[in-house]
Amino acid sequence: MISMINHYYCTLFDSNYLPQGRAMIESLLYHDKRAVIFVLCIDENVYLNLSECNFCDRLFLIQLIELEKYNDNLLDSKSNRSKVEYYWTCGPAFLLYVFENYLDVSFLTYLDADLYFYSSPDIVFEQIGSSSIAIVPHNFIWSARRLLKYGYYNVSWVSFRRDDEGLNCLKFWHLECIDYCFDRLDSKGRYGDQKYLDNWTNHYKNVCVLQLPGVNMAIWNVGRYRLSHSNQNLLINKNSPLIFYHFSGLKMLSNNCFITNISRYYTPLTKIIKHSIYLPYILKIKELGFPYNEKEIIDLRRDNSSFNGYWKSFLRFVYRDRIYIKSLN
Repeated sequence: MISMINHYYCTLFDSNYLPQGRAMIESLLYHDKRAVIFVLCIDENVYLNLSECNFCDRLFLIQLIELEKYNDNLLDSKSNRSKVEYYWTCGPAFLLYVFENYLDVSFLTYLDADLYFYSSPDIVFEQIGSSSIAIVPHNFIWSARRLLKYGYYNVSWVSFRRDDEGLNCLKFWHLECIDYCFDRLDSKGRYGDQKYLDNWTNHYKNVCVLQLPGVNMAIWNVGRYRLSHSNQNLLINKNSPLIFYHFSGLKMLSNNCFITNISRYYTPLTKIIKHSIYLPYILKIKELGFPYNEKEIIDLRRDNSSFNGYWKSFLRFVYRDRIYIKSLN
């Protein structure tokens, strides 16, 4: 299966993200026939589930314990950070593990588990060309620019080539995340695994900053674009295909009701966003067993009891931020 013509990807997730992770994988395999995906299975349930799927021949499954045995520094960091922070720390370590153990992989792309592909990523690789590193900006809408302090770039898609620049960048990123990878902004301006990317265009040569509007569309930037249909294809600004959407912020309020949180950025949930982007994804993750998280609902209700919560509720009402699945009937 290892071949120069393949597109190699890696991702990681636990059982809580299994429906999202599987949805991302299935959509990518459908739209990229050259895709081969390395999956870091955070727990046994993920490993068993993916081992039994009908596309497992295009996956390499690595269990977390294998990575921890291979990388002593990673395991040492586990005790002083939260579960999510540790998963962030695992990202660069897993990329490095794949490069060091699969020597025929010449170019490797990390993907977040909550992405969903709507068309082929071939044009992304065309834009990357011979670059050693590829990163994607958040492309924040005006109402989200307050989030720039957490990072100009997003870790949803990060690519490295097996050359001096690519590997040096990856190795240093790994060490940085071992040192500090926390869900808070510190006095040095570091945040998670993400803020480090802000320095890469200055410190490394041959970095491609992806400038395709259809790459990493999300609630924090979808309001910048005009969406339309042409021959059943979803187009951005009349000429660019939607390649993948990043479903950060999506929550399940009940078995038949989801909230997108698009209202955070004063963006309305238009008919085309709802029916062409969100509904296909929601139906897919529900089919794959997307869980009802009672704790999240309790936290949301508690938040709604404050003044800030009332304001958020008002925005959700104004911008039609809820999706009712039964309305499809």
